[in-house]
Amino acid sequence: MSDWDFLYEMRDRGYSAEQIADAAGCGVAPWEWEQIEKQEEKTEGLYLPIIQDTGNVTSKKSQIRRDRPSKEQIAQLPPFDGLALNRIFVIKTLSQLRAASEAIHSERFVGFDTESQPTWSKDAPRTGPHVIQFALSDRAYIIQVPLGILAEALRSIIESERIVKVGFGLNSDRGPIFRNLGFRLKTTVELSHALRALHYKQKLGAKAAVAIVLGKNLHKPKSITTSNWALPKLTARQLEYAANDAFAALSVFRAIGSPYSSAVSPTNMPLDSNVSQVSHSK
Repeated sequence: MSDWDFLYEMRDRGYSAEQIADAAGCGVAPWEWEQIEKQEEKTEGLYLPIIQDTGNVTSKKSQIRRDRPSKEQIAQLPPFDGLALNRIFVIKTLSQLRAASEAIHSERFVGFDTESQPTWSKDAPRTGPHVIQFALSDRAYIIQVPLGILAEALRSIIESERIVKVGFGLNSDRGPIFRNLGFRLKTTVELSHALRALHYKQKLGAKAAVAIVLGKNLHKPKSITTSNWALPKLTARQLEYAANDAFAALSVFRAIGSPYSSAVSPTNMPLDSNVSQVSHSK
């Protein structure tokens, strides 16, 4: 099964469009998460973060799992403070990529994501990723495929073991990056795994995580999500969407205390992080 075939299997099994979108955001099939959750339910006496109305986090011995916020609740939140267009840089030349690489190496932890032209049938060829994005604390870099002379310089970033790539659904990015570009995505933090330490009933993709951790609404319009990412010149809305997907991941990562070790052991995530929360209905 290829990296995204489980989405077609979900459709065949009767999952809703919203559930399929959630799975795409996390890069994990629901039945895989069910196995993970069963293992976690066997663990007793966990100290879970209890998020109060004030936005403060306390620790309490509990096994209660919370429901993530609904679409309606997220829609009531203030918008996510993303990067403006003048902080989003489309890399075209080798000198631009070398300068970006220096900035990325200096920060070490970077938001990472890719975008691909959507395919509408299981048998359609998948040629993505068509866009690769890196986000730092104050800017984002967008690189479009085909790479041409940028390939080897980009490889040094993606395959770097020192640069930690932070994002959602990275496991589903690995295969396409390797098959179509020949790069091995190394040293990553999969946030949908790290955020299991917050013990929500459902898996958390980027939109839910931004709502829970930052108290903001990350706008992800379907018209942009499913747009043509193979265009030679991306639109302003595509650039903002791509850059801020990666920037949101980095923002969540920093807000929960930059839990790099949690990439291996999510329950090590500090419980006293400054995490804000939208009110939930049980």
